[in-house]
Amino acid sequence: MGRTQPSYTMAVNRELEKLERIIERLHSPTLSLLLERVKEKVRYTQSASYDELIDPYNLVYFTLIWALAEECEKWRSTYLTLIRSKEE
Repeated sequence: MGRTQPSYTMAVNRELEKLERIIERLHSPTLSLLLERVKEKVRYTQSASYDELIDPYNLVYFTLIWALAEECEKWRSTYLTLIRSKEE
């Protein structure tokens, strides 16, 4: 028997809280900003994986990877724009 949606959400929140405590101890503004992005996205990931049996830990870290990928894409786009402007 699987989890109920509220209990799954609570488990996801516990994983986010663990990650938040670690980041607080590291005193990293960069990681704090990334965690905010993860918190914004985690419910989308949770909804998308509703029919799948995904551990809350894995869901949070998948969302972390998603947030990192988007940040990398932003930097890539910025870099390509700068390169193109220098070529002109």
